[in-house]
Amino acid sequence: MTDSHEPSGQFVSHLEWQLRTAMSRRDRFSRPTSPLGSRALRLAALILISAFLGGAGVTGSKMVEDSRARDYFLSRIDLQLELAEAQQELMRGRADQVAEQYENLLVGQDALAVARQSLKAAETEYARLTLDREEIVLRGQEPLQSLSAPLVNGRDFVTARLDLQISLVEDQVRLTTARAARAAALVEEGLVNAREAQQHALALESQKQYLEMLLHHRSLRERFLREELSVAEVERAAMATEASCQLEYQSLSIEAARQHLERVRELHQHGMIHEAELRAAELGLLEHELELQRLQLRVTQLEPAREPLPER
Repeated sequence: MTDSHEPSGQFVSHLEWQLRTAMSRRDRFSRPTSPLGSRALRLAALILISAFLGGAGVTGSKMVEDSRARDYFLSRIDLQLELAEAQQELMRGRADQVAEQYENLLVGQDALAVARQSLKAAETEYARLTLDREEIVLRGQEPLQSLSAPLVNGRDFVTARLDLQISLVEDQVRLTTARAARAAALVEEGLVNAREAQQHALALESQKQYLEMLLHHRSLRERFLREELSVAEVERAAMATEASCQLEYQSLSIEAARQHLERVRELHQHGMIHEAELRAAELGLLEHELELQRLQLRVTQLEPAREPLPER
């Protein structure tokens, strides 16, 4: 007799059969759907099965012990890959369309750069999922994302995923740098307000901080594989790096929030905006200050583990 909180194999099989039957009936009698919509429905079906399993009390470790765990993880990643492939093709089509418009002087260079960046983001996601699938095939379990994860049959999937993300963010930094420079020039010419340029500058700083964190994580990973750091040391150092980068960005965000509040107060004094907008700006600054205090405490707790950032 099975545990009262654990679904039997017969129950799960019956649930899968019901889902397949319902989807088959939909395909026969409903109007055609797009490939992306069909993939989304298949992914929803898998999520529904997973929800039944999770709701019935089957833990992740129990599923790993189950002989069907590998097939389950592969089925899930295959559906995610199908969706990612469809998104990749969609972004490729849009990039081609914008490139044609750019050649015909219908859009500017900025629009072309954004379209290409969106395509690269989709390609990166597909490549990351491909790595995940290869790891599942080798391990029979979900991919390990932590910096202290062991090699899998001699392969370093953690560093491979980091390299993909680093390449993407480096491109994003180059794009945002150019956009921020253009916005600053427009402010000088009086064509846009300073707040718009400030938003571009903050976006750039956020991406730079994220890139800095990724580079440091890769450095920590290398040191861990050389056995210079223990599992506890590398994970603590990773958390310290993340907290430190967030703190630096939050400090800039607070300055932007203060400048915004000053402008709002001036407009309120001249009766140009409602008091509710002034209160919203004051609350926004307070939230930034509270978050800064939280991050400062977090960095203080983890600071002994902070490693010097790698030279590029």
